[in-house]
Amino acid sequence: GVYSNQPNTTIKNCNIAVGDSSGVNVNAIGIELTDAADDGVIYNNTAKSNVGYGIQLSSERNNVTLNVGTSISSVGLYLNKAHNNTLILNTGISDTSYGMYVDGNGTIMTNNNGSSRTFPGVLISRSDRNIFTGNNWISNSSYALSFQLDSRNNTFINETATSNSSRAVSVLVAHGNYFKNLRAEGNLAGSVGIYLRSSQNNTFVDCLNVSGVSNDTFVHS
Repeated sequence: GVYSNQPNTTIKNCNIAVGDSSGVNVNAIGIELTDAADDGVIYNNTAKSNVGYGIQLSSERNNVTLNVGTSISSVGLYLNKAHNNTLILNTGISDTSYGMYVDGNGTIMTNNNGSSRTFPGVLISRSDRNIFTGNNWISNSSYALSFQLDSRNNTFINETATSNSSRAVSVLVAHGNYFKNLRAEGNLAGSVGIYLRSSQNNTFVDCLNVSGVSNDTFVHS
C-alpha cells in the first residue's frame, strides 16, 4: 500500500490493492496517513485491502476527495482519532465490517457513501462537532448510521440512511446532536427508522422520511 508519516503528502490517481484472502498480513492497508502526516491531499484513488483497512487517516487537516476505500474483512475508510479533516465524494465499502468508521472531531463530510453487507454503513464514535451533509449510508443486515459512545454536538443535514433488516439510524449514548432533512428508512421485517437509547437533547427537524417495518421510531427508556 501507500504509507506516509510526513506532512503535506499528496496521493493522487492511484489504484492500490494489498493483502490476500488468507489473512497473512492483518496490517495490510491500502492508503495510510499516520498522526504525523497532517495537511495532506488524497484525491481520486482506489484502495482495496482484503485483510486490513482500505484507507486509514490518523492525522489532521487533510483534504480527501473522490476516493474509494474497500475492505473485505475490515473498514473501508477509517478516521482513527483524526480531526479537522474534509471528506467529499468518497466511498467506503466493506463486506464484514463498517463501510466508514469516524472517530474524530471537527471534520466536514459531504456527499460520501458508506455501505456494508453485515455491519453499519457508518459508525460514528467518540466524535464531536462534526458536520455531515448529503451523505448516504446503507447496510444490508445491520444499522445504516450508527452513532454512539458519547458523541456530542454533531450536525447532520440531508442525510440518507437505509437498512434492509435493522435500524436505519441508531443513536446510543450520544447527546446534543442536530438532524435536519433526514431520511431514515428500514425496509424489511424487524427494521426501525430511528432508534434512540440513553441519549439526551438530540433534535430532529423536517425529516423527509422516517419509516420502518417494526417501528418508525423507537425510544428505549
